Amino acid sequence: MTEPVKVDVHMHLYETPESGEWWKAGYEIFEYGEKDGVRFSDYSGTVGDAVEAMEKAGFSHGVAVNLLSVDLFRLEAIALLPQEVQGEDRERAIQEIDATMSDRFRAFNRWLVEALGPVQQITPFVGIDPTALTPEENVEHLEDMADRGARGIKLHPMVQQFEPNDPRMRAGVRGLQGPRPHRALPHREREGRRAVRRAVRIR
Repeated sequence: MTEPVKVDVHMHLYETPESGEWWKAGYEIFEYGEKDGVRFSDYSGTVGDAVEAMEKAGFSHGVAVNLLSVDLFRLEAIALLPQEVQGEDRERAIQEIDATMSDRFRAFNRWLVEALGPVQQITPFVGIDPTALTPEENVEHLEDMADRGARGIKLHPMVQQFEPNDPRMRAGVRGLQGPRPHRALPHREREGRRAVRRAVRIR
């Protein structure tokens, strides 16, 4: 009997083990309410971790989705500052983080598509955030990511704190209309408890 094809359609990947552990330590499964006994993977979420975990579990393909959030990115960058950076040096480092947030977003997306370029079994979906980039900047960046190998867009309105009908998002979507399809994977709530993720095609 033929075995079913296993595909993980919601993976998060990180550049370093330290980054992955930070996100995992602060993760809250708020969509489902409080639940005891939730077990987290021993992996940190690097590309190598993902490939190994998929092989062990018998998954033939995965979709890696970048989650971009100004607030969370800022918290992570500050948390990962070297301990010896204190006082005025720390204040200057935080100011630099705030001043370069849009560049950090672009760099994280570029890292994902470039890291997965030689990894055929994982498809990259990049993230956008209307708070970090203007609609025009988002369109320019997403077109660049598509040229580099991105196959879709990840949205998380709740974490990113914008409404799905946000005018900034509508402007970006209109800017993306053209001969090449762009798929979006929104993360949304239903009945206040269950997260529903639905793939759609933006035309």
